[in-house]
Amino acid sequence: MTMNYSWVRRETLAALYDEQKKLRAEIDDLKKPIPSADLSAIVSEYLQAHGYEGLYQAGECACLLDGLFPCDCPGLDCKPGYLESDDGRGNFRIGPDRK
Repeated sequence: MTMNYSWVRRETLAALYDEQKKLRAEIDDLKKPIPSADLSAIVSEYLQAHGYEGLYQAGECACLLDGLFPCDCPGLDCKPGYLESDDGRGNFRIGPDRK
C-alpha cells in the first residue's frame, strides 16, 4: 500500500523539515554535559552566600572554594563544609563543623 502525499504542499514539507532540524539541534544541546566551570561558579556562589568554605565527602576528599572540583568529578555526595584544619602546605580538612 503506497501513500499518496500529493496533497501536501512542498512549502509545508519544507517547514516541517526545518522544524525537525531545529528540534534535533535543541535535543543535541540538552544532551551536552554542563561544563564544570559553569557548575563550579554556581556552587561557589552558593557556598559563599551561605558562609561555607568548601566541599567534602566524609573520608573521601575535600576542596576549598578557590579550587572547587579539582577531580573534575562533582559528586552527588559532596556536602558543603567548613575549613577544620590547614597546615599551610596544601593539607587541609573540610568538614561539617566550623572551627
